[in-house]
Amino acid sequence: MITSGELYFFALGTGEYNELVLTELLRCIIASYKDIFKTSSTNVLTEDVLFQNYAATVMIVGEVLKEGLAELTDRGSIARSLIMKLPQIEGLEVKSKGILGSMFST
Repeated sequence: MITSGELYFFALGTGEYNELVLTELLRCIIASYKDIFKTSSTNVLTEDVLFQNYAATVMIVGEVLKEGLAELTDRGSIARSLIMKLPQIEGLEVKSKGILGSMFST
């Protein structure tokens, strides 16, 4: 379990997914939400932000967890995927950063 503001995020796993892996998985998802939804200056997620961007919220989880398995991903690949699947998201841009590939714009 990880908190962000008043929200609680839970992850359950068995076998190879121990507490450390699940904690890092939740941190990745929460960081992606904060980057993509450009949360307020307090950098805290709220229910309103997640529900206003529900389609993107679900797709971010889908990019990190493919068929129930944790995927190694970065925020650039999540942003590229969202742009291809949800082109109507305002303010979402991906720009090239040379050898590091595409990274999410700040």
